[in-house]
Amino acid sequence: PRSLRLVGFFLLVAVYVVLHACLYFLQVATLTVVMNSADTALVTVLILNNFSELRAFVFKKYDAHHLFQLSCADITERFHILLSLAMIFVVALAGPESHSSQLWGEESLVAKAGLIFAGEMLADSMKHAFINKYNAIDASVYRDYGAVLRMDILSNQKDRIILDHTYSITRRLGLCQIPLGCMCLRYLYQAWHTQSLQSCAATGSLWWLCVRCGAAFLLLVALKVLLGVGLSWYAARERQRDRQVEKDLRRKEFISELCSIERYKVHKGRII
Repeated sequence: PRSLRLVGFFLLVAVYVVLHACLYFLQVATLTVVMNSADTALVTVLILNNFSELRAFVFKKYDAHHLFQLSCADITERFHILLSLAMIFVVALAGPESHSSQLWGEESLVAKAGLIFAGEMLADSMKHAFINKYNAIDASVYRDYGAVLRMDILSNQKDRIILDHTYSITRRLGLCQIPLGCMCLRYLYQAWHTQSLQSCAATGSLWWLCVRCGAAFLLLVALKVLLGVGLSWYAARERQRDRQVEKDLRRKEFISELCSIERYKVHKGRII
């Protein structure tokens, strides 16, 4: 019976991963159409669509705990956008018609990506400003949010079980890693099978291409390690300042309450 439950849960998770990865794939496909389109009106529509969040969020009642969930959602959303744009750049660089004018210029991929990400940041800033204003939430709560996230970065245990140092922060933010990984593999596979890479294989330079891919993989692993070390160092340094803040009993109690809040955890009967 226990093995049957395990198989059932595995099938359920597999279906979820497929569906979630398909949604990410559609999101990147939409961004690809916008980035490669000669009509700049598509970029404008995509940027203005971000401001629809203002209508959906600013006229609702929030407290500081729900705002923490919303902040975690915004962090994850920005990471999704950056990763999607990175996949678009990889496919574009591997394409048969890739050239410098496609990446740089007034209507290049870099310019459009900058507009999309700047629009997302502006919409998020306005959304949080309205929420803080109409719900009388002090902006100092964001320092407390940062303190909780820094504690998650430095934490590697849960219920006395030693875990990876990214477990707590990933769970707090609600970052779905496996669907994102599937989406990245799908686009990297597409980049591998472009005409330019096929021509490399036809001319006999495939081994050199494999060497460069291996070097790129090792570079990404080194970048991940350096990024993890840098975040841990920054969190440890700022943690010393957080301990000074926690001498305020009210803020210490508030931070302890935030430690029980996660992105997809029900709080006061709802999830933001």
